[in-house]
Amino acid sequence: MNKTGKNIIAIDLGGTKLLIARLGLNGEVQAEHKIPTHAKKGAKHVFADLTQMVNELKNKNTLAVGLGVPGFVRQADGAILKLPNIPHEGEIHLAAHVEEETGLPLFIDNDANCFALGVYKKMKNKPKVLLGLTLGTGFGAGIIINEELFRGTRGYAAEFGHVAFNEEMVWEQLVASKSPTKSRGHYLGMILASLINIFDPDAIALGGSISKKEFPNMESDMRAELEKRIDPGILQTTNIFVAQDKNTALLGAASLTNELKI
Repeated sequence: MNKTGKNIIAIDLGGTKLLIARLGLNGEVQAEHKIPTHAKKGAKHVFADLTQMVNELKNKNTLAVGLGVPGFVRQADGAILKLPNIPHEGEIHLAAHVEEETGLPLFIDNDANCFALGVYKKMKNKPKVLLGLTLGTGFGAGIIINEELFRGTRGYAAEFGHVAFNEEMVWEQLVASKSPTKSRGHYLGMILASLINIFDPDAIALGGSISKKEFPNMESDMRAELEKRIDPGILQTTNIFVAQDKNTALLGAASLTNELKI
């Protein structure tokens, strides 16, 4: 039990839902709300809903807000450069607005990075290299190497969804929500084989709505592709699993504040 009562507001902004929770510093969820994102109404509407929910959940012991967004974030100043599934004009400087409206500092990152951080926080046996992949409206990813989130030079690393498959298609079109259901396992296996050959991970965590709902239907095709392309010794020591906890991304968002004690 968190005796001090100090807490963090954590937010997982998805393409279809907005999940927000108040977490104790031990990661325990104290209260939470979920509403539709209403992405078609645009970023101003979405972030007005977000700010209102922060004000409803915060209390006198709230220290900060951590937010994961489905887009590009410039780490130098926290500006959101692009939200592919939420219409907006130009850069979004959300931190100053949230602090003005709520009185709380905002820490922000890509939602897939938050997913990877959340998975890592929950793992008892910490991997040296963890890949966190989210399959849902889009295809996102986060990379943990030697206990640190790997963001690349400009903060945009692990945008695997935009990797070219051929002249016309990218990886996201093969495994995300608009892809043909019957072929997802086949293509997921090919993608994972490529990532294993590049990163040599200890563990690969799968998240997002497609992973949680459809993995049992995809797994046999995925494994067949992996067995064709990866050395058996490497494959047997690569832990590939679905992260089922709905609060994983929230825990990762909360960890952006550096206030968690877990």
